[in-house]
Amino acid sequence: MTVWVAWAVDVVCALVLAGVVVGAVAWAWLAEGMRGWAAQGRPAPVRRGPDRLKAAFVGGAALSAAATAGFWWAGLPVTAVTQGLLAVPLGVLAVDGLGYEARRALAVRCAVRRSARARARTDRSRADRADRGARH
Repeated sequence: MTVWVAWAVDVVCALVLAGVVVGAVAWAWLAEGMRGWAAQGRPAPVRRGPDRLKAAFVGGAALSAAATAGFWWAGLPVTAVTQGLLAVPLGVLAVDGLGYEARRALAVRCAVRRSARARARTDRSRADRADRGARH
């Protein structure tokens, strides 16, 4: 009988914690969506929404991964596997969001360098024309 009770506690714990993790992520996503909707196309007063959402994904993945080890050590294998499976999509979403931010930052940096090179070429050509005009 005690084996069944232990498995029941393990399964119930897995379901409750999975619901908490999914609910927290859904709440964070909904809160950021509502903030954007409230802005109605205008820039939102707080522009840190995507950062907060990425932080929720990173934190959720890290906490789920840590909980996996803790639950496995505590002898709750179903809960450990469930938390491990929840850590994977959260980690993928976090890496995807951070990768997008890195690509965007790199594109901005490249554009700034490109415009600086173009300005330097223009300045050099103006200086060359001025030098040619001064010689004649």
